[in-house]
Amino acid sequence: MKDKYYKRIGKAIEKCNSINCYLKHDDTYFNIIPLCRNDTFVLAANDNDFLINGFMIIPIKNIRQVDSKGKKYNEIIHKESITDEIKVPEIDMDSYASIFTYFFNEHTAISMDTVDGFYIGNVEDIGKKYIRFSYFDARGKRYKPVKITYDDILVIYLKDRYTEVFSKYVK
Repeated sequence: MKDKYYKRIGKAIEKCNSINCYLKHDDTYFNIIPLCRNDTFVLAANDNDFLINGFMIIPIKNIRQVDSKGKKYNEIIHKESITDEIKVPEIDMDSYASIFTYFFNEHTAISMDTVDGFYIGNVEDIGKKYIRFSYFDARGKRYKPVKITYDDILVIYLKDRYTEVFSKYVK
């Protein structure tokens, strides 16, 4: 399974094309423009109807299907120079610890889908198999940091409008 999707993702990276990415935990799919990948993770721009809405780091083990977004769609994103505007974050994706070290050092707010739900906030501490995550809810209420194991993480979102705007107003 991994090899099949890994190759399709690789082709999308080469061509800078948008693809439909179905995740195991969700019936819907994300339109993504994969930017780089290794054996464990894919870093992709979140393609929201011809607008880039931040980035996603997706563990490859959580992908259940990858399909082409279509020749015409990809022709349009290239003609509109949408992919030219993407500035790829320089995140070391060797491990969860290296990914979260980037967010911790940059004091970057992120959001995540986990097996326990959706979290938005900041990395407080990084362990070998988990992070401590200080999060807040849609009312702006902050909660005590929670321990999230790496195995429970489904998707990491960064630099998306929701996370960027909301985190500016929560202290």
